[in-house]
Amino acid sequence: MDPEVSPVINAARKVPVAIKGRLKLELEDMEKQGVIRKVDRPTNWVNSIAIVEKPGTGRLRICLHPKHLNEATRREHFQLPTVEEIASRVSGAKVFSKLDARHGYWQIPLDEPSQLLTTFSTPFGRYCFTRMPLGIKSAQEVFQKRISQHLDDLEGVATEIDDILIWGSDEQEHDARLEATLQRCEEINLTLNADKCKFNVNEVSYCGHNFTKDGVKPDESKIKAIQDMPTPSSKKEIERLLGTVNYLAKFVPNLATITAPIRELLKKDIEF
Repeated sequence: MDPEVSPVINAARKVPVAIKGRLKLELEDMEKQGVIRKVDRPTNWVNSIAIVEKPGTGRLRICLHPKHLNEATRREHFQLPTVEEIASRVSGAKVFSKLDARHGYWQIPLDEPSQLLTTFSTPFGRYCFTRMPLGIKSAQEVFQKRISQHLDDLEGVATEIDDILIWGSDEQEHDARLEATLQRCEEINLTLNADKCKFNVNEVSYCGHNFTKDGVKPDESKIKAIQDMPTPSSKKEIERLLGTVNYLAKFVPNLATITAPIRELLKKDIEF
């Protein structure tokens, strides 16, 4: 924490009457899981929360909104792996599996002082997180560092936040690596989301790309998103288009040359 930044106590946001009952149930469930606990003493920091309805479930997702806390939070700047780094290691792989860490950030426990920093107000009193909440600007780096420390020594395994990729040149090699990874997850009490895991496949989506037995390919959903983009009607929309198309740079030779006429439209002396 940056000692130069003064603590902020945010007033509780109003909660619509229509969802108050569901909010109370969600808080009770999170408390039972040990993700949050009640706070009954003064704290220097009190954060806001954002309440989002989960599509098709009727349940709510409670997210910390630590705008001011993030201004005081010091990042570790732990480097995340790049797609290029992972792709170079995966070269020659024929069989893949992908594991998904269930509520990844929640698997990182907070010490007592850190818990109190995440205090938030609700119509039912104040709570704080006992586990790393979404919204903290250093959360991604902290989680990546932790999971890298535990899994990066394994052969044929790559980690990117809460997604774990396992590969092998054949089924036998893949299965041995998968077994070693699952055993390590059990040892470190890393809970997986079975519904999102994929096992023994020839192609898997990872880090926004498709890893296949024939190499790394662009994600079809991203190509479709580019195809479905409307014709730009302003320079801002041109910038958005170019930013999206740039995803294809590693797959399309001379992409910069191809898009040069479009970039010309961004010049100050060009009216659009």
